[in-house]
Amino acid sequence: MSEMLGKFLATEMSADRLTQLVQLFQHAHVGLVVTDADANITEVNDTACAISGYSRQQLIGRNPSILKSGQHEEAFYREMWAALNQAGFWNGEICNRRLDGILFHEQISIAAVRGADGLATHYVAILSDISRRHAVEEQMRRVAQYDPLTGLPNRLLLADRLERAIAVNRRAETLLAVCFLDLDGFKHINDTLGHEAGDNMLKEVGDRIHSALRSSDTVARLGGDEFVMLLSGMVSEDECCMTLDRLLKVIAEPYALIADTLSEISASIGVTIFPADSEDADTLLRHADQAMYAAKHAGKNCYQLFDVRMEQRIQARQDTLRRVARALRTEQFELHYQPKLDIRQGKVIGAEALIRWNHPVLGSLSPSEFIPLVEDDELAIALGEWVISEALRQGRAWHEQGLDLVISVNAFAKQLQRPNFAEVLARLIEEAWPAMPAGRLMLEIVEHSPSELESMEEVILASHKLGARFSLDDFGTGHSSLSCLRLLTVDEIKIYQGFVHDMLDDVETAALVEGVIGLGQAFGLQVVAEGVESDAHIVRLLELGCNVVQGYRIGYPLPAREFEQWLASFSINPAWSKT
Repeated sequence: MSEMLGKFLATEMSADRLTQLVQLFQHAHVGLVVTDADANITEVNDTACAISGYSRQQLIGRNPSILKSGQHEEAFYREMWAALNQAGFWNGEICNRRLDGILFHEQISIAAVRGADGLATHYVAILSDISRRHAVEEQMRRVAQYDPLTGLPNRLLLADRLERAIAVNRRAETLLAVCFLDLDGFKHINDTLGHEAGDNMLKEVGDRIHSALRSSDTVARLGGDEFVMLLSGMVSEDECCMTLDRLLKVIAEPYALIADTLSEISASIGVTIFPADSEDADTLLRHADQAMYAAKHAGKNCYQLFDVRMEQRIQARQDTLRRVARALRTEQFELHYQPKLDIRQGKVIGAEALIRWNHPVLGSLSPSEFIPLVEDDELAIALGEWVISEALRQGRAWHEQGLDLVISVNAFAKQLQRPNFAEVLARLIEEAWPAMPAGRLMLEIVEHSPSELESMEEVILASHKLGARFSLDDFGTGHSSLSCLRLLTVDEIKIYQGFVHDMLDDVETAALVEGVIGLGQAFGLQVVAEGVESDAHIVRLLELGCNVVQGYRIGYPLPAREFEQWLASFSINPAWSKT
């Protein structure tokens, strides 16, 4: 209706005719405002007064500019008047301010009424309050563009801001840092304190990041515990690094999520910098993500800058993962067994199962050549289950032959972090060795950070009920050896082979080995020395009270059939038992 009326009013008519028309619409449900040629209000209807909050007396003789909200730049009004002067008509949305100070949005159609000389004699505005519609649209926009938990921009809005930031920094010839942040240890918070505590932590992390950045920067949440920051207008990489150092410290400060308890996490951040890196927004995000994973592998609680070689390494890793998955499907893996010897008893008491990849081109590959690329991937779950299943099958075969050996298996951390690990282990035992005597399966685990010990203990206790035992591998090299011994119900500790190798030549290392043996004895655990390569090592370990050893001096890892042959011909060196 407003458009039709505007066109009608834009035609020539007398002032009396215009007044009659205004009176006709005095009680209309749309606001109607008439001004003179100088834009001073000469007539206004009740609806316009209700919308603005001003009375008729307060508006007559005043300029509509008294309603200005300050939300529009002067260019907006210049363009409006240019349209009125040239076309005689303008239609659009304006944000104005009521008499009580409250902002409101209105749809306005303004028409110029011209005299015979073609000059404007009056202006007529038809307006309607669209504040409610605008609020709904704003809410819909926020739902579409903002994360509902933290209130930060989401992936959709981030994409738009990243495109704009690229354009702005290209014109200004400044640097733009695209930073991909992932929290370290957040899953443990969710699992132990609950999702409500986890949500509260994510909100506080978002607040901390936002407060640590400039107003011109952007922080967005992609989902889960992943955030992206856009640091715009920088003049050097050092400026970016200073910001990230500050950010890591802020995030690492304790969180009071529940009463009387402080929780700690850290962050791994990947960074790529435009224009040194690609100008494509998707590529920048992918490179920052890749650099974040490099930060994870570098030890977490740090940041890594992207370079081309990093992408090449990631591509190589993906290629290796595909080959490993294919090798698992086509039965290219095999277990070799290395003996574990109790020197005092003079007999082999167990064997560690070590995976080998019989590669069709490269030949036999040791675990060190592919396991580091697999252990953090979901593929580690399937590969780890295969190793346990195959070790159980072999243990059962030896048991039926009269060989009672404890089979040790290296478990992936990713396996043990799954809440259903005990259920999976029960299934594997039922399928491969349902009558397995307790203690015949030893799962070797590496030391974990203190924040992970509680959930790890639950896994150990549940697995103990199934007859499995646990060994702390590479003891002394992890986060907190004493915490592991105090909080985890393990049955064995294995001295790191590097310590054993150096113990004869380095006094401090020898003291460390002696201390580990003493700790094991104090906690009532079996202590195993790995990496034994000489008689001198064996003699010294026996003197220190370590009876169980493993290493090349005892025997190399061998396929099951060759291991049986070696075992049948093995005899202990008499010189060892005299020690």
